[in-house]
Amino acid sequence: MSEERTSSRYPYVIIACAFLLNFATMYPMYQLSSQTYKLMPSLNISPAQFSILFSSAMIPGILFSLTSGVLCDKLGVKVCVTAAGLISLLAVIGRIFANNFAALFICMFLSGLVCSFLNSNVAKIIGNWFPPGKIGTGVGIVLSGASASMALAVGTTAMFASVSGAFIFAAVLNGAAMIIWIAFMKESPENTGPLPVISLSGPPMKKNLTTVIKNRYIWIAGLTSGLITASTMCVNTFLPQALQSVKGMDAVAAGAVSSVIMIGSFAGSVLGPVICIKTGRMETFFWTFSVLTGIGTAFAWRAPEGIALIISLFLTGFVSSGLNSQLVAVPVMLKEIGPENAGVAGGFSAMIRLLLAVVLPSYIISPLTGDNYTLLYILGGILSLCAGVLTLAFPKLPVGEKEAKS
Repeated sequence: MSEERTSSRYPYVIIACAFLLNFATMYPMYQLSSQTYKLMPSLNISPAQFSILFSSAMIPGILFSLTSGVLCDKLGVKVCVTAAGLISLLAVIGRIFANNFAALFICMFLSGLVCSFLNSNVAKIIGNWFPPGKIGTGVGIVLSGASASMALAVGTTAMFASVSGAFIFAAVLNGAAMIIWIAFMKESPENTGPLPVISLSGPPMKKNLTTVIKNRYIWIAGLTSGLITASTMCVNTFLPQALQSVKGMDAVAAGAVSSVIMIGSFAGSVLGPVICIKTGRMETFFWTFSVLTGIGTAFAWRAPEGIALIISLFLTGFVSSGLNSQLVAVPVMLKEIGPENAGVAGGFSAMIRLLLAVVLPSYIISPLTGDNYTLLYILGGILSLCAGVLTLAFPKLPVGEKEAKS
């Protein structure tokens, strides 16, 4: 199978399909941060309520990540993600007509269903097509789709004349991505037909789940990734608003500057795994990038306006995203898990990750800090430092293709 994986160029088509779907389906959530100044008064909601609305698309990841992993291991990734994607597409279209907090919350919640299925199984998707030493890089490229969508959403959404116009654009983008996914996504090198091969054979679900739950490194992967994601959410949710309130920028300028951190995240998702390979020690990479993420989260936004602010935000996005792309790939790198159990392991890890990413910023940090953005970002930085401490508990993981084969 290794020769088939590397001799064909189709693995890169798979990465493109997953990248585009991740890009399009994350776009609706990150549109909201640039619409804060319009949505909060029109819906008559508080900053804490807006934070809940912003993170509502991540709640399906908490509820369905484990289920999606089990289903994708048994029924195949393509059929499961397609079903979830069609439901989410309807929800994104429904946002156009939502005129109150409850309606928009429901639409945002359902729009996140496809993300929960895709992100829980991204390591499985890449593991089916690439050797272990290249999984981190492949996962990083797919996850960079979210960073690219953040940059586009935050940088351009404020330019739309109305909220409904921005939401219509998101619906069209999601529809196009779903068409590409359905047309070109294949399950694995052994199954490249137009329809997925559904297999109910193999180890029982209970045995797979037990193996995953008993593995402490899966828990550590979920916790560390969750703390980093929660830290990132603290930055992304309120950065445009913080730049307007504290630095006096207008909405368009704040959106454009905020998009720099997303551009850094895009670069970090792709280049982070490459840097990890160059260091030769994943533990060193994890700890160093955790510390840098913590410092950047706490203080980058306070840098003087101009080139210093742009560089600070870019580097913060780079290290946080580069770190997270490797953390998400950890489950499939573990010898006792592998690609065959990657769906369940990835789903369980994603459930922990998204639980922390939703609960910590929206229900603990944001209500605690209110409009005190300085305290908000300092607490976000502390989360990253805590993640760095947890990474010290990881076993020795394969770094690079040669080590993966040894």
